[in-house]
Amino acid sequence: MLFFVILWDGFLIFIYKMILSGDSVPIIAVLIPILHVGVGVGLTYTVLTGFINCTIIRVDSNQITIRHGPLPWRGNRTLKRNDFVQLYCEEVRYRNGSSYRLNAVLNNRRKLKLISGIRDRSQAIYFEREIERFMGIENLHVDGEL
Repeated sequence: MLFFVILWDGFLIFIYKMILSGDSVPIIAVLIPILHVGVGVGLTYTVLTGFINCTIIRVDSNQITIRHGPLPWRGNRTLKRNDFVQLYCEEVRYRNGSSYRLNAVLNNRRKLKLISGIRDRSQAIYFEREIERFMGIENLHVDGEL
């Protein structure tokens, strides 16, 4: 993704340099690539968070807190113990591999993704078991779990 972002952003810089180096530039020529600039900013931010951010998981007997930082990123949450009934891991398959995620089953039986992108199956299972052990949650079978 880093290589793609470098190419994308470099191409946009080249295009805008060409557009703005002319004497009279129609405003439409500047506005047309704006959508591509927005995509470039989003992709660049995503790549930066992948290199800079880390995930911190804090567990006590009453809640699980998940924070991603130092750059702001979605997925920060605090889940109170009485908001969920079970934790479980699932495998997410991609064309060229797979990853694992830790989910919670909420009281209303909906699934809530807590942590995703875990590369090691044993690490995902370790997170589930240790959090359940620490919080006193009985490990029950959930459809689709590892």
